[in-house]
Amino acid sequence: MLNCEKADKRSITNKTHYEMKRQLIQLDKIIPIIFFVVLCSCKNNEENNKVPKVFEKFILETEVPIAYKKVVPYYGENRLSLPDFITSNEALADIECLEYLFRTSYSGFEYWQHQGVDFDCYFKGLKDFILENDTIPIENFEKEFVKILMQIKDGHIGFIGKEKHNAYRHKSVYFSEIIVKEISEGKFQVIDSQFDDVKIGDDFTQENAEIYLFQTISPLNENHYLIGVLSFDCITSNQFSFNNKVLQVPLFENRLNYAKFNQSEGFI
Repeated sequence: MLNCEKADKRSITNKTHYEMKRQLIQLDKIIPIIFFVVLCSCKNNEENNKVPKVFEKFILETEVPIAYKKVVPYYGENRLSLPDFITSNEALADIECLEYLFRTSYSGFEYWQHQGVDFDCYFKGLKDFILENDTIPIENFEKEFVKILMQIKDGHIGFIGKEKHNAYRHKSVYFSEIIVKEISEGKFQVIDSQFDDVKIGDDFTQENAEIYLFQTISPLNENHYLIGVLSFDCITSNQFSFNNKVLQVPLFENRLNYAKFNQSEGFI
């Protein structure tokens, strides 16, 4: 009986020793894994705190301390009606709110700063304009307010006041009623003209001509071009050289610009 008890005790001791050894072996495996995870986590945090290389020239820091301001949005049915006049104090509060939104919420803020848009000058100009009078007609305030949009080309930002104002702009092409044909490399001759001062057979002698040429339907082995200008702004005419003589040529907006997004039929 005693021998059996001793045997059982030895068996229990061996099992306990084995279990402890097994746990130590597992710890030997787990500790390096934990260390690796912690190391990677620290490394990831360091990487996350770094500005991605592609944005380095636009964003200097990933975090900037700033005072929190509660901005209550009013839109849809909750949108407030606009007054006819606004006091200078009310306008200054609006400018302060706008500046806060630009600096904290507009993702293109740093990018456009890098492109030369002087937001500080814009906000200062707004404040100087407001301080000229005690009250300001809302239309005048709105005109000053939206001037910044002329310096930004971005479809993600706009203002709604008495009217809608968008920063989205794109280049449109403005065509003349003149078609030229490439007769040899870098040389072009008029083959059709609805402008009286330019005749068929005239040479298109414009410097950097390729900037103003837009290829159109052409016969086999020929290259025909419409003469025009790509521009963000509406252009009604432009100077072009024909037979080494500069002429002011009328331009017309591309008719595709009149097409609507909800238009189902083709536009001609």
